[in-house]
Amino acid sequence: MSSSRYDSDLHDDFFREWYQDDNRKYDVFMSFRGKDTRASFTSHLYAALKNAGITVFKDDETLSRGKHISHSLRLGIEQSRISVVVFSRNYAESRWCLQELEKIMECHRTTGQVVLPVFYDVDPSQVRHQKSHFGKAFEKLLNTILKEIGDKWPQVVGWREALHKATHNQRCWKNSHVNLWRKGLCEAGGVPVVVVFSSSGETEIANEISLILKHWREALCKAAGIVLNCSPQPQLRSQHNGYLTVCNCIKTAVTVASAAFSCNCSPQYKDCLTRRNHHSPPEMSATISGSAVLNSSVEMEMANNEIDDLIQSWKDALHKAAGISGVAVLNHRGEMDTSNEINQFVKRWTEALREAASISGVVVQNFKNESEAIKHIVENVTHLLDKTELFVANNPVGVEHRVQEMIQLLDQKQSNDVLLLGMWGMGGIGKTTIAKAIYNRIGRNFDGRSFLAHIREDWGQDSGQVYLQEQLLFDIDKETNAKIRNVESGKIILKERLRHKRVLLILDDVNELDQMNILCGSHEWFGPGSRIIITTRDISILRRGGVDKVYKMKGMNEVESIELFCWHAFKQASPREDFIDLSRNVVVYSGGLPLALEVLGSYLFDMKVTEWESVLEKLKRIPNDQVQKKLKISYYGLSDDTEREIFLDIACFFIGMDRFDVIRILNGCGLFAEIGIFVLVERSLVSVDDKNKLGMHDLLRDMGREIIREKSPKELEERSRLWFRDDVLDVLSKETGTKAIEGLALKLPKANTEKVRTKAFKKMKKLRLLQLAGVELVGDFEYISKDLRWLCWHGFPLTCIPRNFYQGSLVSIQLENSNITILWKEAQLMEKLKILILSHSHYLTHTPDFSNLPNLEKLELIDCPRLCEVSDTIVHLNKVLLISFQDCIRLRKLPRSIYKLKSLKTLILSGCLKIDKLEEDLEQMESLTTLVADKTAITRVPVSIVRSKSIGYISLCGYEGLSHDVFPSIIWSWMSPMNSLSSRNQTFTGISSLVSLDVPNTSSNHLSYISKDLPKLQSLWVECGSELQLSRDVTSILDALYATHSEKLESTTSQMYNMKCNNVVSNSGSNSLRSLLFQIGMSCEITHILRQRILQNMTTSDHQACLLPDDSYPDWLAFKSEGSSVTFEIPQVNGHYLKTMMCHIHYCSPDNITSDGLKNLLVINHTKATIQLYKRDSLDAFEDEEWQRVLSKIEPGNKVQIVVVFWSILKVNKTTIYLIYKPMDKK
Repeated sequence: MSSSRYDSDLHDDFFREWYQDDNRKYDVFMSFRGKDTRASFTSHLYAALKNAGITVFKDDETLSRGKHISHSLRLGIEQSRISVVVFSRNYAESRWCLQELEKIMECHRTTGQVVLPVFYDVDPSQVRHQKSHFGKAFEKLLNTILKEIGDKWPQVVGWREALHKATHNQRCWKNSHVNLWRKGLCEAGGVPVVVVFSSSGETEIANEISLILKHWREALCKAAGIVLNCSPQPQLRSQHNGYLTVCNCIKTAVTVASAAFSCNCSPQYKDCLTRRNHHSPPEMSATISGSAVLNSSVEMEMANNEIDDLIQSWKDALHKAAGISGVAVLNHRGEMDTSNEINQFVKRWTEALREAASISGVVVQNFKNESEAIKHIVENVTHLLDKTELFVANNPVGVEHRVQEMIQLLDQKQSNDVLLLGMWGMGGIGKTTIAKAIYNRIGRNFDGRSFLAHIREDWGQDSGQVYLQEQLLFDIDKETNAKIRNVESGKIILKERLRHKRVLLILDDVNELDQMNILCGSHEWFGPGSRIIITTRDISILRRGGVDKVYKMKGMNEVESIELFCWHAFKQASPREDFIDLSRNVVVYSGGLPLALEVLGSYLFDMKVTEWESVLEKLKRIPNDQVQKKLKISYYGLSDDTEREIFLDIACFFIGMDRFDVIRILNGCGLFAEIGIFVLVERSLVSVDDKNKLGMHDLLRDMGREIIREKSPKELEERSRLWFRDDVLDVLSKETGTKAIEGLALKLPKANTEKVRTKAFKKMKKLRLLQLAGVELVGDFEYISKDLRWLCWHGFPLTCIPRNFYQGSLVSIQLENSNITILWKEAQLMEKLKILILSHSHYLTHTPDFSNLPNLEKLELIDCPRLCEVSDTIVHLNKVLLISFQDCIRLRKLPRSIYKLKSLKTLILSGCLKIDKLEEDLEQMESLTTLVADKTAITRVPVSIVRSKSIGYISLCGYEGLSHDVFPSIIWSWMSPMNSLSSRNQTFTGISSLVSLDVPNTSSNHLSYISKDLPKLQSLWVECGSELQLSRDVTSILDALYATHSEKLESTTSQMYNMKCNNVVSNSGSNSLRSLLFQIGMSCEITHILRQRILQNMTTSDHQACLLPDDSYPDWLAFKSEGSSVTFEIPQVNGHYLKTMMCHIHYCSPDNITSDGLKNLLVINHTKATIQLYKRDSLDAFEDEEWQRVLSKIEPGNKVQIVVVFWSILKVNKTTIYLIYKPMDKK
């Protein structure tokens, strides 16, 4: 790849001095032709520069563009350190672009601004000489300008003719003087005419007026000087008409200006302008009239005085006008000579184009793709700015929200502690990209910062460790002469230099713990508030290195993946119509891995549909080399061959399998799988989901399989593992297998059962792993390897395992969806067997004889609908951990011997519809932690179950949850005959599902026993034997409720603090008076009236002085009390019945509490010695019928107490209870 590097002749010292110029607001000004590149190259370049932390001035697309660039754009150019000019095919067609370029090159010449030209779809020579399409665009612009001048300024023609005649009245003049005079007139006529608009302030106006008048003064004096500075000898040419022409030109220009702003001037200033503009001093007029030639210094002085007089008059009037109206003075150019003006444009612009195109820049077409060119430009700009920001990405899709998540973990504003944060994820997932973006985003907030990249690569090189220490020291301290003798002295130096600095340090691609120890030591190495970020593929390094937090990188979601891929494949955010499905296929294949999306997108760019299809088909067999190269770093970084073998086995056979099962199988192969899988998980090569299933990214899977393929690309039989269907069928059909094959998987559709001769396995003496599906083996099973450890055969076609298929080394037998009726006709001694799975075997009637399976740990017979008996020999499974008979619908009972299994941890019987009881022997299962027996015929829970010290989770008889949550409910079901399982008030569906509980004739002991479960109760009905018992129970209930609410409040307060609620913290001492109104019972017209009156009173007065309705109204009675409790006697109201109860509460609450704080309501009937407890949310959920049931338990003459339970920090000032009555129906 060839590319043009930026010219680096300027010295670094100049750049540093220039970069530190405080007047420069922007790092880069971008000049470009919008219609050519705004939506493509320029937008990508702009985003890349911004992500590198570079401040870019880029004019808004919505700016109104006139003939001339705005004042803000001129300032933008002047206040930028670098101008990046993107030359495109139509760049020269834009007057705006060329004026920008003219200003840019002016700043380049006068202030040393750096110009970086970028040639997009054009050659530098075409720009330099205005050739080809670029030259045609330039000609088009000039023709447009000529037409505009002719249309807009018709008077120009008259002026041009008059001046032409005047300047060609040669007589005795020399041609050189005539030409000079013509030039002077044109220059005089081409200076700006001032127009006044209402916009800016006085200071800006004054400055602009001064600048404009300075230009006018210079131009007019120059014009006058050319005419008057004649030789003192008599001239042969009369100057009267020529001089008048000059004066008239001056007067005309001033008159135009006066007219333009005269609307803003007072009358006296208008008169002043008129007099001064149209009346020359008498002596001047006399001199002009009487002179044939003007050749003396007197005439020269008089002319200068005339000009000065005009200028001063105009200046005074402008300043006065500006001072009165506060207007701004803006530029407008009046052309005096059309051809000369165009010539000036051509000269200035062609010179700017030639000068800019001669600067060494970036030719985009010389790069492999636009992304490479953009990266090159960003690196050049960063170098020129002498900035430490890093290039992040051309298309930073999905970067922002990940950066925000990381910044939240860094907690840089809240914590002054030193924080070590790890970023963990597989290769190519974007750890470095996010780390760079964070470095750019927050790096300037620290005293120093350093990004040490490619640590894995540099570490192994000569003096690589010392080099990294020196680089870190230079980045933070900027000491170019700092030399470190060795690693140990470097650690001391780093600690001494860094411990007083607040630094940001990023260690990228760490793969050894020593790298952390040598480069960032410990927290004590750094000053308060420092942040150290370590990116790695190995989480164990982060754990052993003592990081404070770990951020796990996740792959891209589908939307992010599509966008990132499309930017590389189509140079736009979405796929082209013909490629939508193909793009989705690539995204699925990439599995959200940014590396793969970028590589494949760039690879497929500009290909046809048929080529895409071919590439995708190839990827199924042979992964992309660029992606594989990156991923293989993790594989070859594994410490020993056993870990690599485990990885390859998982990649080919065990994805989606239970982790413990795989550990058992691979341990049987002598691979130390428990620690091996742990290492693979820590190094992001393997994952474990929440169901304990092994997972692996598809590209890592393909990488592992490619490693196997590469060792024998053509000789299939020499590969260690075979998994691809066509390869396996080729080897089996030709019977070419060899001892090199250790694992083989052949999975075919069930409808197309393939018959394979067992003789094909004869030479596979080292076969350890065999996975078949939809395959029928024909022949002598003696040919199958005796080293087999794993037999997984879905759809096993035989009714039992043949006698000659004895496999004493098997660790796992998985014969799911088989035709087996009985596993063995005779018991088999299989001492190494740990897993036996016969699930979905619909013809299995009896379990096998377990006598000779002493080490079996897992037995699964799920969905065996004909299984009706379990062998008593199950008692011999002394090491079994899990037994599942789930959905064995004909299984009637378990053998009594099963309860003697002391090692069993999990027993699953759910769906065994005919099992109707569990024996009391259940408590003998001293290791049982999980019992699942829902959807069975069991109606009674064994009493012994609550004596079990091991059971943790139970799903039985409608009770489900942790034992300590479920046991109280089970006990209550025994204690209260009223609470049958069918009772509406005794419905349990989960841990927090105690909807309501009726406790008749309870005792204090019983009530205290369930007190911890009160928060789970939606309602509680308690009947007490006496007033004393009532008092005790009320006290117990209130104590339990307040204790629970205090804990929840502390938790809520803690959460609010952790969420950094600044308003809560700052206003923690502020309280407000609030009120709460709720209703108990059915609504009616009276309740609406009462509610309306209460709310009206509350809105018309403060809470302290709020006057509530009393009991003077005929339809309700009011009972009031200070605090949270009201006690009253239910009155007898003849002809009426109690319809509704309404409660109004005044309370004081901190401003930071948004909830109303009400948690529970107690209705205590002292007469009947009953307690009704209701949870806050149940009050809102009750239907009218339920409320009527509540009120029906309250009768006239009952002494009733209403207690409202709030959070402990809320103070209840007053509680008012309204009893609303309704007339009885006369019928």
